[in-house]
Amino acid sequence: GDTRYSYRVRAAALAGNLSGYSAVASATTPNAPPPAPTPPIALDTVSSSANGNNVGSVSWSHTVTSTGSNGVLVVGAVSRDVTDADRPVVAVTYNGINLTRIRQDDEPVNNVYSSLWYLVNPPAGAHTVTISYTSLVTEAFGAAASLTGVDQLSPIAAHAGYTQSGRTTASHSLS
Repeated sequence: GDTRYSYRVRAAALAGNLSGYSAVASATTPNAPPPAPTPPIALDTVSSSANGNNVGSVSWSHTVTSTGSNGVLVVGAVSRDVTDADRPVVAVTYNGINLTRIRQDDEPVNNVYSSLWYLVNPPAGAHTVTISYTSLVTEAFGAAASLTGVDQLSPIAAHAGYTQSGRTTASHSLS
């Protein structure tokens, strides 16, 4: 909160005589100026790969167009293959720069693997996104979104996911 100061004064003559004290006066100062408003998170661009069949990787062009600050690129990867060991993603790159994995999920009932990856301050312009899998997979797909106004020290604040069991259709509600 704010800081309140109270004070009173009196005069002193050269001969050393002192007057009586004045009435008490007070002033209040704010502790600190309010923080500067942070820019909102904004979507820059989105892109996706073509569906890949019997591939070890998928690649496509993604363009970071925004001149906004505090950018992040988020890439989602999906694969389907009957061999569990073939499905995981081993690397995602943008312009040859490695992205950091946020999370991964393997759904063995329907043989689907998905993962999310990110890169802070991706280079502007059109560059190639490449998702590399452990081995050849029956189906592969990727999608990318670049955003601005994202906290560079903690760009990813949620790691929640959904694990499917049985032969049900996965669904998740966000609010």
